[in-house]
Amino acid sequence: MSQLTDRQKQIVDATLDIIATIGIQNLTIRKLAEKVGVTEGAIYRHYPSKDEILVSVAGYFKSESTVILQQIIDSEGSSVHKIKMFFLGRCRQFKDNHALALVLFSDDIFKGSGRVQAEISATIHSHGRLLVKIITEGQDSGTIRANIVAEHMFMMIMGALRLLVTRWRAADFGFDLLGEGEKLWASIEALVTPS
Repeated sequence: MSQLTDRQKQIVDATLDIIATIGIQNLTIRKLAEKVGVTEGAIYRHYPSKDEILVSVAGYFKSESTVILQQIIDSEGSSVHKIKMFFLGRCRQFKDNHALALVLFSDDIFKGSGRVQAEISATIHSHGRLLVKIITEGQDSGTIRANIVAEHMFMMIMGALRLLVTRWRAADFGFDLLGEGEKLWASIEALVTPS
């Protein structure tokens, strides 16, 4: 994804703020223009449609989180520790920005928007490749169970994260996502490490 201009970043931030406060179904160009303090035409000069704004939101998340994931991969520590950092990092990111969870886990809303779905799918695949690499390295070093296919282990870990975030959203963000994520991670770690 190309670097966002200052105005595009402002539009992305305003989009996330609107989604967090009144819901993605209520996001309109008019409300967005009011939030940014510009005309609707000014919004359209930066993005041709609402879908393009949402593509940009998803792309921004992908680029930011891929940088963080690469830093985790390059850091010292065991493979299990690196996966934990990623898992809890996602919990922290969603806790700090509810709108990201609403955008990234709103499958039904994007049924008609192939570009948004494609960007979210690209993020999942990009993160998947990097996490499978970490899992495989852990299996090779003996710190992660080797009798489970690395791709399947990735799906179990990310599936658990997705279910936790879905439950948190359904509870109207009514519990401590990071605290519950830490408890869930302890169980996952017990499953993935050799006994």
